[in-house]
Amino acid sequence: MLAKDKFSFEDVKTVDEAVSKLNYIIGFAVLCLGPLNIIFGSMFSLTNWLSSSYYVLFGMMILSANMKIEFVEKHFKFLSNPIYRGVFTIYIGTLYFNFPNLGVLEYVVWAAFIVLTFIGTYYLIQGFKGKSEKESQLDASISTIRGI
Repeated sequence: MLAKDKFSFEDVKTVDEAVSKLNYIIGFAVLCLGPLNIIFGSMFSLTNWLSSSYYVLFGMMILSANMKIEFVEKHFKFLSNPIYRGVFTIYIGTLYFNFPNLGVLEYVVWAAFIVLTFIGTYYLIQGFKGKSEKESQLDASISTIRGI
């Protein structure tokens, strides 16, 4: 395996690269927490199976959006918009309040919640920052057209 192919944070130069790498880790963690919910929760509860299915689905959506898979970009367009992706990421983090008592693993769940909230907030800030830049460009082009 080449040194470039390894998954590490040593080569991270920007916040965007760090968030992208964290998205892979969190997406995989959300994906894995679905089966853990069934194992540690009530195995015969329909709501437990449904919430576990959501964890798996949302984990796959996070990973797919980060990998820029064409199907996800086409059918889940809200994941391409930083504002909607931020709201979605924070929503996934709030789902962990419904997670069963896991003992020591509960710290992992809380860490995932904190990281998801951080990533979601970062996406929201980027979305609003980008929106204000686009609006200012639009205002500048309108001023040019009007001759102001």
